[in-house]
Amino acid sequence: MKEVSINLLIQLIWNKRFSLLKTMGIAASITLVLVLIMPNEYVSKVVVIPEESSSPLSGSNLSNLASIAGVDIGGLAPSESLSPELYPKIIGSTPFVLKCLKTEINYKNEKIFLREYIEEEIRKTPFGYVKSLAYFPVRLKREIFDKEIDNKSHSDTSLIRISYSELEIMDGFRERIWVEMDEETGTIGLFVEMQDPLISAKIAKEGYKFLMEYIEVYTTAKEKRKLDFVSGQYEKAKKTYESDQRELANYMLSNQNIRDPRVQMRQQELESKVNLSSEVYFQFANEYQSSRIQLENKTPVFTVIEPVVVPVEKASPNRTLILLLTVICSFMVHAGIIVVKSIND
Repeated sequence: MKEVSINLLIQLIWNKRFSLLKTMGIAASITLVLVLIMPNEYVSKVVVIPEESSSPLSGSNLSNLASIAGVDIGGLAPSESLSPELYPKIIGSTPFVLKCLKTEINYKNEKIFLREYIEEEIRKTPFGYVKSLAYFPVRLKREIFDKEIDNKSHSDTSLIRISYSELEIMDGFRERIWVEMDEETGTIGLFVEMQDPLISAKIAKEGYKFLMEYIEVYTTAKEKRKLDFVSGQYEKAKKTYESDQRELANYMLSNQNIRDPRVQMRQQELESKVNLSSEVYFQFANEYQSSRIQLENKTPVFTVIEPVVVPVEKASPNRTLILLLTVICSFMVHAGIIVVKSIND
């Protein structure tokens, strides 16, 4: 019974072969036109592996020094490293995207910003026009309803203001940059996809630099705060020590032939003051050097194992595969319709 059913199914499809071929031909023709106007996309990447930073120095006398100086530094704790799982969030953040969009690139013998390239070239493809229609309702709403809100909040310059056209460009860029992590090897890759291979390589290089800057700022923030504090206390201690030295020297010079117990007592007080300021000064000098070493140890180091290379081969679209899948899908859909109709009949 099953074999007969299959034979009948094959016979039914064979009888409708010209209709099937027509459907497949129309689908293939439309797909061929679409894939021919689809622009080539090129992917550039940089692959790095993070190195473990040295452990921070121990045995610091900073707390004791702060007590002497009357300063509380209890909040200056060692900072934690930034998890690589947050890297995708970083490259998708508004400040990171805006910084990348301000990158200057060479295109058609002119220097333009990446924002202009995405707006003028990538968005003005047939598929870009279709995609931009999704932003039409929100742009229309903004023109009609949001003008009063804009006028009220225009004076607040502390906030990042983004128009809907800029938001569209930013979303388009976010789709073209991503981070991949290999848990087995521990490598991290930054990928950028653009329609121009040179621009793709340029943005991959700049994007990697921006990402490393962000990671360094975050990772060393507390160490830099500590170094700034120690540097300030070091300069104050140095000035105090030098001032106390001058005061003692001037007092001894002006009272060198006077044998008054009160003079000797005052001199001893000044000498004790110099000794104390000297101890604070030299210990802060040592702590200053120690803090600089701590900052160097905490600064993340990434070894580039695969630098940015201008891509030669396109990454997409795979026109042959798209055409083949379209023909197969059109055949299956039309054949299914034929079978359903025959069953109903």
